Amino acid sequence: MADAVTKADEHGPGYAWLTVPFAAGSDVRIELTRKDRSSKTILAPGGWQDQPAGLPVAEVKPARDGQSARLLLGPAICNAVPTDLDVEITVSHPSAPGGRWISDVFFWPSIRRTREAGGGPVIARQVARDVPRNVAPATPAAGADKPQESGAPIDAGAGNGVGADMSATAGRVPGIDAAPAGPSPRPGWIWLGVLPVVLLLAAGTGYAFHAGLLCDRLGVYCSQPPEVPVAPADAPATPPETAAAPPAPSPATDLADGGPERWADAITNPQTPLDQLMELGRVLRGPGRDEASANQGFEAIYAAAFRGHPPALLWMGEANDTSLAADPAGLGPQRNPLMAVDYYRKAEQAGVAEAAAKRAQLCEWLKERRFSGDPRAQQAWAHGCEG
Repeated sequence: MADAVTKADEHGPGYAWLTVPFAAGSDVRIELTRKDRSSKTILAPGGWQDQPAGLPVAEVKPARDGQSARLLLGPAICNAVPTDLDVEITVSHPSAPGGRWISDVFFWPSIRRTREAGGGPVIARQVARDVPRNVAPATPAAGADKPQESGAPIDAGAGNGVGADMSATAGRVPGIDAAPAGPSPRPGWIWLGVLPVVLLLAAGTGYAFHAGLLCDRLGVYCSQPPEVPVAPADAPATPPETAAAPPAPSPATDLADGGPERWADAITNPQTPLDQLMELGRVLRGPGRDEASANQGFEAIYAAAFRGHPPALLWMGEANDTSLAADPAGLGPQRNPLMAVDYYRKAEQAGVAEAAAKRAQLCEWLKERRFSGDPRAQQAWAHGCEG
């Protein structure tokens, strides 16, 4: 099932292929459910919600054997699903057995994201293909340059329609649209007014030159610069008074006040600093925040952990640690001990000193329950601790 969703790099970022084991048509609908939490688990065009929502696909490619098909998922889906998220996909179509096909739970692969939710790159290429090239202008109709009578309607076929040759007089209304005027001759008396100004400027320049020369040679015509008061040598220098600047708000606090759209941009932007992502998650999951804000806070910490931020790796390990009596992230039955072991190991490799002890404690807890019938505990022990 890990290969059910693959990259669709031929369509650019934000696209992926979903392979289904039946011949689907263009009326297929999919429903994507995340398995890492208990609320807001269904993906809809407006984001994650609790109500069922059918999502369309961008393209359907049936296989040659008629037994399978590939469904192209667009940016509206791929931009919203974080990498390595536990998901389950339900495909509804009459060709599916019983009308519905449900995938196994799998980790969402790494798909390049794009901000053009809705298929910007493909649309841009389609528009570029549809633009006609080397189109010759239409020949103007007879009488295109004939002036219209004042108040008469302008004929669209007489040089004013689309593709007409817009000449210098086409479509001009007498009395309103004046003909372009040629350059007007400049009268000779203008130079009589300019000449005195030129003479005054030349006289001023000559005076400044000769005054400077006389000052240097004879010491006359020297202007005295104003005296600048000099402070006594023993007088202490008085620093200029400056108002104390107010403390700048924390970048994460300023980001948290920006609203859901700004949070989502920061979470999906690979240039957002990791410490800001981590702090944003803590603020959004703090006291007084609603459930939607808390969920986006979880997304922020998850994104920081995915990019290797050591505190976020440790936080994700504790969030999924079933050996802890407290449930720090509020995941409840969605806690996954195998993910906790994996996050603890990554945090240990990133230099978090306490991660090794936490992983050892969780593995000891799993060892006591490996025969208890809990499939998650058995899987976590076999794949995360025993090996």
